[in-house]
Amino acid sequence: MRIEEVRIRNVRSYGNNTTTLAFRPGLNVLLGRIGCGKSSVLESILICLFGFSKSGIRKNDVLRKNATSDALQIELTFFFDGMHFKVARGNETRLESSPDGMSWTLISENSTEIDKFLETTLEVTARKFRDLFYATQGELTNVITGSPEERQKSIDKLLGAEGLRETYEHLAGFTKHFDQDIGKAEGQLRDIEAYLKRSDLDEMRDQKRVAEGEVIRVGREMQAVSQDIAAIAGELEDLAGRSKPLEEANLEIQSLQRENAEREAEAGRLAVRVEELEKRSAALSEDEKSSRERLEVLEPEGRLLQEEMREKEAECRRLVDLGTRGRALVERLSEVSADVESLKERREKESQNAEEIGKRIKASREELEETSKRRAQRRSEHDSLEEGLKETREGLPGKEEVLRSAELRASSLADRAKENAKKITNLQSISEGSQCPFCEQPISEAHRAKVVTRIESVIKQLLREEEAAKTEVGTAREGLKALEDEIEAKTSDLGRIGDEIAGLDRDSAREEQNASNLADSLSESEGRRDRWDEEIAAKTDQLGKLNAEMDEIRAESKAAGDDWLVELEKLSREAEEEQSRRRERLREVESEIASMKKILARAIQDGQRIGNDIRAARETLAGLRERIDAFRGEIARRYEPLIGEAEDPVARITEMLSQIGSEIEVKKDALNARNLVKVQLSNEYKQREEQIAQLVEKIEEYISEQARREAVRRTHTVYCEARNILQQMRDRYKDAREMIRTNLINVLRELLRVEFEKLYTYEDFHDLKISDDYEVSLQSPVGEIQAHNLSAGQKAITAIAFRLAVAKAMEMKIGCWIIDEPTQNIGKAEVEALADVLADTSKIPQIVIATHHEALGRNGNVISLGIRNGESVLGEGGESLRDEPPGD
Repeated sequence: MRIEEVRIRNVRSYGNNTTTLAFRPGLNVLLGRIGCGKSSVLESILICLFGFSKSGIRKNDVLRKNATSDALQIELTFFFDGMHFKVARGNETRLESSPDGMSWTLISENSTEIDKFLETTLEVTARKFRDLFYATQGELTNVITGSPEERQKSIDKLLGAEGLRETYEHLAGFTKHFDQDIGKAEGQLRDIEAYLKRSDLDEMRDQKRVAEGEVIRVGREMQAVSQDIAAIAGELEDLAGRSKPLEEANLEIQSLQRENAEREAEAGRLAVRVEELEKRSAALSEDEKSSRERLEVLEPEGRLLQEEMREKEAECRRLVDLGTRGRALVERLSEVSADVESLKERREKESQNAEEIGKRIKASREELEETSKRRAQRRSEHDSLEEGLKETREGLPGKEEVLRSAELRASSLADRAKENAKKITNLQSISEGSQCPFCEQPISEAHRAKVVTRIESVIKQLLREEEAAKTEVGTAREGLKALEDEIEAKTSDLGRIGDEIAGLDRDSAREEQNASNLADSLSESEGRRDRWDEEIAAKTDQLGKLNAEMDEIRAESKAAGDDWLVELEKLSREAEEEQSRRRERLREVESEIASMKKILARAIQDGQRIGNDIRAARETLAGLRERIDAFRGEIARRYEPLIGEAEDPVARITEMLSQIGSEIEVKKDALNARNLVKVQLSNEYKQREEQIAQLVEKIEEYISEQARREAVRRTHTVYCEARNILQQMRDRYKDAREMIRTNLINVLRELLRVEFEKLYTYEDFHDLKISDDYEVSLQSPVGEIQAHNLSAGQKAITAIAFRLAVAKAMEMKIGCWIIDEPTQNIGKAEVEALADVLADTSKIPQIVIATHHEALGRNGNVISLGIRNGESVLGEGGESLRDEPPGD
């Protein structure tokens, strides 16, 4: 796989504008200060290839602060196996392919389908990609430190031997399960054999035959008892048939007797009822007479009271109307007087308000004149300061030119010192006897030392000149900084004075507006005062008219005294009280008249109803007596065919029913006895059937256990054979795993030694070893040192060498190696060595490195990153890159 391009928007420090990064074959270096977005680019590659996940990188983890989730977008273009692919994640999710990188074909827009397609095409999972080809910050030394078990598991992942180890462990689990199943099968065989020894099949079959014979015998006895029960039931039905007509006759006679007794009781009640009705009829005649006499007295009195009521009602209405009009006029006079007083008070207040507004107008005009003076003073200061700022800015280009010249001279001296240092290195590598590249003389130890001394003196002189140039750069930078600070201070003062002038302009406009508003308010106040003068005159005329109308009402009421309204109300109350008394008396008379009329009407109605009741009761009484006389002859005629002649038909029927009932009881006792025998035989029949069923179940269970014994024996045999096969497979997997690990360790030992010698520039270690369990150690003059006891820088160099050795030892189809900041804790010389090692991409087609060291990018494609306005940017325009001091 070869990464071609990455496009990022709203990822961590990357803003809303899309940032595009182009990659080339070989070494690619993301270069920039800490926090400029290098790691975000590498994370974006990982997200595009394997997507977001709950257990890995989530969308909210990389989303830019204050950005919405639909604003995030990442796009990766890569080349793999002769085909170009473009995958996008975020707001838009899609996967496209192209044979030439120009015309694109859509493969899918579903995230799950894209994940599955890429994993199948690249033949690598996200987990394996991170283990083999991708290392984040802080993960470099994981492969050589930690506990032996964790280190072995981690390195097995890198070498691809993890699958063999996991399969070996799974086979051990399967073997354990088979051992458990074999133990269970042996236990089942022991239980089955014990059961078969306890049971006898022939004996159970003999018991079954005996029980079946007993069932047949009991069945025959139950059949004979059922026949006896049927015969007795028939005889009971005959007796019931004989008794049924007698019972029906007995019930009917009793019903007729009850009915006749009710008739006789009803006849007695009717006779008493007739007597009571005749007494009530006489009393109602007396009430009717007295009611007519009372009505003749009350009706003339009621007519007289109604006439007097009409006269008093007219008088009350006249007095009430005069009182209402008088009170209304009094209230109106009070309201108008209050309005006049209120208008006078408001006019007085308005006059005071107009005087106050005049004072405020004068003060506002004085404040406006003072503001104009201050504004003219600030405008003069602003013009003077602006002229001084212009002069200061004219001197800025000269200071910048001095600084650039000093920096260029210091950089040139540093480059010349490096070139001379490189000459010494080249001279050290030339063997003795060869021609010297500086003076064309043969190389000897003395000549070499002489030339080195001369070059070193030149380097020292260059370094002294470089130090002087750096001092000059510092002085020029300080002067430029002082000038910039002066410009910034004057610009700040200029802005402050401009703000004050703008504020004075606003104050002046506000005061002018205020004066105008006050003048308008004064005009409105004077207008209101004139209107209130007119209203006071109108209200005074209205008071005169109301007083005249009040005098007219007083004369009409004829009330005496000064407080004539109180006298008028007293007369009105007396008239109303007199009217109330007459109305009460009229209601009493009318109520008594209505009551007398109701009593008279009710007496007439009740008299008519009672007369009708007396006639109906007499007719009903005569009919009942005729039916009672006919009842006795009817009973003798109706039941003579059934019981013969009898003086007392009821007693005769009762005697006959008693005889039949005795016979029925005898038959029922015999029937209960036979039913009891039948129940006993039925219980015995069920017991025999249950015994047979239990025997059949035991026989079937015995036969089933015999079959199960054979099945368990076969299963036991299969389990034993499968366990032997699993054990053989485990042994083979173990041998294969050990063989792979042995071969890989041998290759790694040689490659690791070569890579370590390239990266480690000191001579305090003369060998490097890897044990069979991947324990890494260094050989020094004082003895062997394990990896976990190394310094942080030594661990970092050893881990880089180890990962490079693994990448070159394995035939990686991916062919892309990604590592984030490999220079942590290592010195400047090791960084230089690492730059030379990374330049060789013959076995690793593409390497992507994120770092802040410029040296790593001198042999590859450099992608510079910086920060501007809080966002990551490419190339020019970002903050300057400054190397951080190297670690141990």
